[in-house]
Parts: sequence; C-alpha cells; structure tokens
Amino acid sequence: MVNRLNDILRRGLHQPWLVPAIGVLGLVVGVVGLLQIRATAGECHSLHFAIQFAGSSCRVQSILGAWTDTNLGASVGWDFVFIAGYWTLCTAVLVGGWWHYEAPNLRRIAVVVVGLPTVVAVLDVIENILILLFVRRSGAGYVYTSDCAAAVLSSVAWSMWLLAVGVITTTVMA
Repeated sequence: MVNRLNDILRRGLHQPWLVPAIGVLGLVVGVVGLLQIRATAGECHSLHFAIQFAGSSCRVQSILGAWTDTNLGASVGWDFVFIAGYWTLCTAVLVGGWWHYEAPNLRRIAVVVVGLPTVVAVLDVIENILILLFVRRSGAGYVYTSDCAAAVLSSVAWSMWLLAVGVITTTVMA
C-alpha cells in the first residue's frame, strides 16, 4: 500500500493538483479523527497521554482519577482515523516537497525521510493495540494489566513520539 501511494504521488508530481489534493484529504481525515478523539474522551482530555506515559497503574489512576465513563475503545478507534490522516498528509507533503532539495546529502536520505511517517504510523498502531490489550477499566479508573505491560506501552509511545518530532521537522522542511 505504501509503495502504491508513493507511485501515485510521484506520478502526481507531473500533475500539480494531485499531491495537494491528497494532502488536503489527509488533513481533513486527521482533523476529523482528532476531533472525535476529543469528543469520545469527554472531559478527560489527557486520557491517551496519561495511559501512554504513566508507567504504572497507580500513576495512571492519580492522573486520570476515576474517569471510568470515558469510552477508551471508541477513543482508540478514532485514533486509527487520525493516524490515517496524519500519515496521508505527511507522506504527501514529503513526497511532493522533499525532492525539490538540490543538496546531495538531502537527496540521499530522501527514501528514509519519505518512510518516516510510515514508521511513526506503524508504531502508533502498535501502541493502540497495546492500549486495547494492556489497559482495563476497574472501579478506581483505568489500570494496566501489569507493570511490564505499562513499561512496554510507554517504551513504544516514547519511541513513536521521538520519531514523530522527526516527521514534523521534515514535513515542515519539505
């Protein structure tokens, strides 16, 4: 699927309307996903970040309190829509813009740069799957199934966010 999108985008470089159209589509899908995540999280806006980075059940409970009315499954589901949106937007911008650089070193890393959104999206999908597997609702709020599960989830989340900074930087550069 990634190769097919790259082929479409590269052909689109000869059709100037295609790359911006795909980028706008990604932006719209991403915004819809983000707004729905916010809507399903209710008043608990820090739900995803707390679960990703808390590191232990005690800590996630202290951050979130007793927010048991939040539908975590629906929120994670809308995060998949957000992932599709930001992946489409960033890939379109990078494929459409990175090739304009003339510097040999920047041209040399073009394949890596264009692949960064895919790596971040895959880590984000893995993180969402881990959230669905390792986080449970209890009477006192959300808890991890184990401290090891919390560590694995946090490690994937930190890796994803570290690479996301690279994606944001390269997308702005393109």
